[in-house]
Amino acid sequence: MPELKKYDMKKVLYEFSNSVRLDDICKIKNKKIAIKIDVERHEHFVIEGGKKFFKDNQIILQVELFDDVKKNTELMLKKMKFSFLKSNGKDYFYSNYQI
Repeated sequence: MPELKKYDMKKVLYEFSNSVRLDDICKIKNKKIAIKIDVERHEHFVIEGGKKFFKDNQIILQVELFDDVKKNTELMLKKMKFSFLKSNGKDYFYSNYQI
């Protein structure tokens, strides 16, 4: 990943962590929700793990996207019926309902 190039790899420590899918922990349905995703180029995984959450609610989504992941993330959101609203720098705004 490009951001790793700015670090001295001899000093980088790695840590194992467990992950839980958004759909497994969030059972909210039929609500209007604003959510921000800022996970340093791992947006695809968060969105994939929350497909049911995103489908079952009216969402305004703010997501930080870098050029190397933007296209794939936008394709995934389009398939999930999200529409682009606007951008501000690297922050992009989408919604899956008419505002």
